[in-house]
Amino acid sequence: MRAPSLGLSPRGRGCYPGLVRHVRTFLSHGARSVEIVEGQSLLVGRGTSCDIVLDDELASREHLRLTLSDGALVAEDLGSRNGVLVNGLPVRGSQELHHGDHVTAGRTPLTVVQQVHEPRARSQLAGTPDRQTSWDDVTATGSLPALLGGSARTALGVGDLTSAETSARNLLVALRGMLARGGVVEPAVLDDAVDLAIELAAASQEPVWIERLLDLCVTAARPIDARRAARVAELGARLAPSASGLAAYLAMARADARDRSAPLLAPLAATAR
Repeated sequence: MRAPSLGLSPRGRGCYPGLVRHVRTFLSHGARSVEIVEGQSLLVGRGTSCDIVLDDELASREHLRLTLSDGALVAEDLGSRNGVLVNGLPVRGSQELHHGDHVTAGRTPLTVVQQVHEPRARSQLAGTPDRQTSWDDVTATGSLPALLGGSARTALGVGDLTSAETSARNLLVALRGMLARGGVVEPAVLDDAVDLAIELAAASQEPVWIERLLDLCVTAARPIDARRAARVAELGARLAPSASGLAAYLAMARADARDRSAPLLAPLAATAR
């Protein structure tokens, strides 16, 4: 099923006079993300001359082309041997892509991520930058956690829960993967991911988001603070997360002398599934 659109107008312009909506489009591929700018095409395949080179024996040398024109991102199958899938369905020739779409070339997954800068009056654009809306500061590095976290919150802001959950799930998987490989994830990034999972648990009323945030914390060996734990406890009392995930978290947290979350979350064991 196609993820609902973010409601973006052509060329990223807002529908109200005097306002500008800036949209940036990225393609996430493993731990990398590549920005696609207006009027640009990216060639994807096994060939070394491709813009995105796939280490995938099922991919063709020139598998597909992605083009961003007039605000629309289009995927074109270049006659690849094994075809191109969008959200699990084969592309016949070319197909327009949207935020949250999953593109598969060979066996390699790629995800479309669109970032939206909130509209500002044109008069603001010539003056001192508004530090509260400096979206480019967040995505200047194109880092995958920043892209996926921002994408999830953008989707939540327009009521697109499906796309928000897709981006957040990819974010948590990426962070767990980094940690499992021995990588370092900044505490602020972990806290932001936990906050996002809490927001999604509240919005979706699904216990899986509590389970995912607890699992992330166990992988990072880092308990959440008392404020976040109180919110998780409140949601968990209604949503009843899994007993195994809660037990793993409590064991990790109790081993940390600085932890203040275990006493708040321990009562959840009575209602856990």
